[in-house]
Amino acid sequence: MLLYTSLIFVILIYGLFEKKKSRIALPSISTVKTKRYLNVNNLFLLLIFTLMFILIAFRGDFSADYINYETHYQIAKKISWNNIFRNGLRVGGAGDVEFGFYVLMKTIGTFTSNSIWLFSIVALLTIYPIYISVRDESEIQWLSMLLFIVFGSFISSFNVIRAILAYSILFYNRQYIYDKRYFRYVVIILLSSFIHSSSLLMIVVVLLDMLRLNNKIYIFLWLPLSLIIFIFSHKLILLADGILYDSFFSEIYQHGISKVSYGNIIAPALLGIFFIVGSLLINNDDRKYKIGLITTSLWIFFRISMINFSLMRRFADMMSLYMIIFLPYMITRLPLGKSIKLTTKIVLAMATIALFYYTMKDSPYNSYYFIWDR
Repeated sequence: MLLYTSLIFVILIYGLFEKKKSRIALPSISTVKTKRYLNVNNLFLLLIFTLMFILIAFRGDFSADYINYETHYQIAKKISWNNIFRNGLRVGGAGDVEFGFYVLMKTIGTFTSNSIWLFSIVALLTIYPIYISVRDESEIQWLSMLLFIVFGSFISSFNVIRAILAYSILFYNRQYIYDKRYFRYVVIILLSSFIHSSSLLMIVVVLLDMLRLNNKIYIFLWLPLSLIIFIFSHKLILLADGILYDSFFSEIYQHGISKVSYGNIIAPALLGIFFIVGSLLINNDDRKYKIGLITTSLWIFFRISMINFSLMRRFADMMSLYMIIFLPYMITRLPLGKSIKLTTKIVLAMATIALFYYTMKDSPYNSYYFIWDR
């Protein structure tokens, strides 16, 4: 917990430092000095993401999934390329994983037998798009990083290693959907599904964007629809599990159908209220706002749906990458005074940090240790 707390503390300190950037960028300041200052900002941002990478890549085997992936890595090293391609979309026998991830493991295994390279490379491939997006797009960088730590489950566990890598690839290629190049983006979605099949959910975002609904109309339609889906979500989940997975989650993998406590949704619900109010106050039709509106609404829905089905977090993780950029984007465009915006940022940050400690207090990831200390 000390390492996580230290990282949060560094981010909050960076938040104080980041404010000075806007104050120094005045006409009276020379371009050279402004550029130098921005470079210092980027240096601190890189430092924070380097700390994140170290915490992610070299964390201990807090759960069985770490050992499972070590086993799959050794299988991938030994299995022939012909067998990988002959196995179809899923490889590895019991607890099999998607074909694309086996190709990645086999490629890395060609050069080294040490599985730490697998976790390090996946961590780098996952976190790099987040770093680039926060550096280039986030309008409140410290808040984006804080949201990523709390709501991006990859920071504490390798349980979602395949899923979050696939989601990061989708996020990295989001310019295709911004530019309405739907065919190319669907191709990226299909390729990402070879790493984790849940990537296919992103097609829903494409379809919602193609509807071209007015932002406010979208919110007014989505609110009652999401409420109806939530009310019947348990029955819908059991139905989908029976049809698609032969009742694997509900009858065999009991953890998958488990519920989470209401404390886990207080912060997402608070962010949801802010999101709804903000979307009704802001008049904005640019592409990034539209995609952010769709993905963040889905993120809120999936986070709250965790009450009935804990694995809804997987889908929330996919949308969270867009949410961490969109919420700061929304805050800066609220037609409100600086003091109200500042209060909003503080309240959202406090709720986010409170959720982090609430979920971590009894978590197996609480007592952090590096993998070489196991």
